[in-house]
Amino acid sequence: MTLEECNGNWNFMYEFRIGENWYPCNVVKVNNDQVCIFTRNGSVTSEQRKDVRKMDIDLYLQTRLKIIRDIGKYAYDHGYHNDIEDDLILFRDSKELNVLKI
Repeated sequence: MTLEECNGNWNFMYEFRIGENWYPCNVVKVNNDQVCIFTRNGSVTSEQRKDVRKMDIDLYLQTRLKIIRDIGKYAYDHGYHNDIEDDLILFRDSKELNVLKI
């Protein structure tokens, strides 16, 4: 995603590690072993590829449901689609990052 697409997009399909915990993020750019990410609080940072992964589909669906339940129709202004199948297509098209291919 471009930085502009990430800004205000709550449809997180990736997560990054801090210590033992994982937090939602959007991926801006993958560069060899570094990944530029856009975090939930709006900051942009670079993480090692091993510390960024595609979100588990069950967690993705739980997060999607919670955000839509919490903020209602405004979620559709922030990256989610009215039709869950449209979001699942995007999720399935998102890339796995845990394997570095050379």
